[in-house]
Amino acid sequence: MLDQSHHPWNDTLEHYTSYKSPDLKKTVLALHGLHSHNSSSPLHAIRSKYKQDKFKCVADLPSAQLPETLF
Repeated sequence: MLDQSHHPWNDTLEHYTSYKSPDLKKTVLALHGLHSHNSSSPLHAIRSKYKQDKFKCVADLPSAQLPETLF
């Protein structure tokens, strides 16, 4: 779960990128969907690679839940 004590997209990031949090919603949800639905992903070689111990099995980590307040 994301740390909700501070909003991850703050005024400094908004200032330097000119993007507001709602502007990122579509992209963030698309990326989250790719990670969440890994069984249908065509990137099996990449997922297999990062399931190895030498990469700390990061491909096996579950997707974070996206809180409604994120955007």
